[in-house]
Amino acid sequence: MALGLVALALLWLNRPSGGTLKGFATDPGEEIGRVDFSRQGAGGETENVHLVHQREGGWIVNGQHRADPRLMRQLLLALQGQEVIAPLTAAEAARLQGIMEQEGVRVDVFLVSRLTHLPFIQGPVSRKRARLSFLVGPDAGGKEGTAMRHTGQEPAYWVHLPGLGDGLRSLYDREGPSWRDPLVFDMPRKAMALVEAGWAGQPTSSFGIRFQEDGSARLYDPEGNMVPDTLIHWVRLNRFLNALGEVRYDRLLLGDEKAPVGQLIETEPFLRLSVTDQEGVQQSVSCFRIPTGGNGRASAGSRADTDPDRFLLLMKDGRVAMAFYHDFGRLLQPFGHFLADAGG
Repeated sequence: MALGLVALALLWLNRPSGGTLKGFATDPGEEIGRVDFSRQGAGGETENVHLVHQREGGWIVNGQHRADPRLMRQLLLALQGQEVIAPLTAAEAARLQGIMEQEGVRVDVFLVSRLTHLPFIQGPVSRKRARLSFLVGPDAGGKEGTAMRHTGQEPAYWVHLPGLGDGLRSLYDREGPSWRDPLVFDMPRKAMALVEAGWAGQPTSSFGIRFQEDGSARLYDPEGNMVPDTLIHWVRLNRFLNALGEVRYDRLLLGDEKAPVGQLIETEPFLRLSVTDQEGVQQSVSCFRIPTGGNGRASAGSRADTDPDRFLLLMKDGRVAMAFYHDFGRLLQPFGHFLADAGG
């Protein structure tokens, strides 16, 4: 009897919120704790993405990776402020019905867990209730708005975020990896044990950095010899080490975007950077210049026959990203840059 009551109580706690949903946004004061996406991948398979907020770790993608804080701000802004413009006309609804069913992105929004005390149960029980569930269709195209409808309900509406001129489809229709924080090295400095930089064709520019048990850094020259502390430009070295945990790429190349760079990333990278933690786990990236046919202008880190602003990153897990030289300025430095007599 008691177990039956407990089971019923738990079902009640996790029931979807009742009543008529007011539009496609949460109410003021409601705190979002989880957002689930279900979309059809390029190969026709269903892809599910789960974004969950953890009190200490922030937003996490699929239980593994930190979410991109910029994207999360945009998403939460939309979920808290998007508004209905008008219902789709009969002609628009007929034209988009099949598209919504086949290509729509389902979005389920849950509020932050709440603690509740129940009879027969010792201690608080977490309550998480579904707040919103809707399907995102295509953008309007010639006018403002994105087609949306509540899951299992009609009609569909044109929805927008006031002040945002673009549609909302691109925000919701994203592959799982694109939600990840674009940190190149997701490792705090205190966890680092070894940093290695290998410059192709420039043997005197390569170097290594080892961390001691007390957290201090030791710089090693291209031959593997430790550099005396008195010869090190510590401000520059510390800038480099701090940048390792801060620098972000611009965006991932996904799907068809990766195909044209296949041959490029099989060539020799101009720089390889790796960071190994105290457990022996390594994160590494290879940097590739993007050819322009010799008509480009040179900038710091680039050459006149390559893109002056951007380069490609190939990460150890196979992801390919676009990056900007100006974002990586503190990392694209040769060994001599860290010597005290380097000037500046």
